[in-house]
Amino acid sequence: MRVIILISLFILGSCYFSFAQTDTTLVKGFMSSFISNFAKNKTLTVVDEPYFSMSIIEEFKKSSRAKTILSEIQINELYNDMLAKKAFIWTTNLITGAKFISSKTYDSLTSTINIKTLSKFSRPSFTKNQIYCLIYYNWKCGPMCGGYALSLYKKENNSWVFNTQFIHSEE
Repeated sequence: MRVIILISLFILGSCYFSFAQTDTTLVKGFMSSFISNFAKNKTLTVVDEPYFSMSIIEEFKKSSRAKTILSEIQINELYNDMLAKKAFIWTTNLITGAKFISSKTYDSLTSTINIKTLSKFSRPSFTKNQIYCLIYYNWKCGPMCGGYALSLYKKENNSWVFNTQFIHSEE
C-alpha cells in the first residue's frame, strides 16, 4: 500500500513539475516577444507585484468583440487562467533585461521616467491549445502620463503576433 502511495505521489509530483516547467517556458517565450515590441529598445523597469483588475477581466469576458474573435471555450480558458494566476509574482528569469522594483518604489518614480519604461504586467493567460494569449498591462511616464491596455496575441508560425486590444486608455 505504501509503495502505491509513493508511486502515486511521484507521478503527481512529476506531472506538476512538468506543467510548471512548461508554463514558465510559455510565459518566458511570450514575454520575450512582447517586451521587444513594447519597450522599443528602452530600459524597462517592471513592478514585481502582480497587476490585476477584476473589473477589466469581467469586461473582457462579457465583450461582444471577444466573442467575434474567440470561442466561448477560449474566452473561458483565458478568463479562468487569468483568475488562477492573479497573485503571480514576476521574477528576473521571466523577463530578460528588465529592472524589477517594488510597488512603493513605482509610485515614487512616476515623475522622473521616460514613456513606457515603468510598467506593470499581469501574468499572461493562455488558451489550453496555447494559440491565444491575453495580457493586461500599464505604463507610466510621469504624473499625468501613462496608460493601460488588455491585449490579445495569437501564435502564428511560432511567433506571437498582436491580434487586438479589448481595452486601451492613455493619459
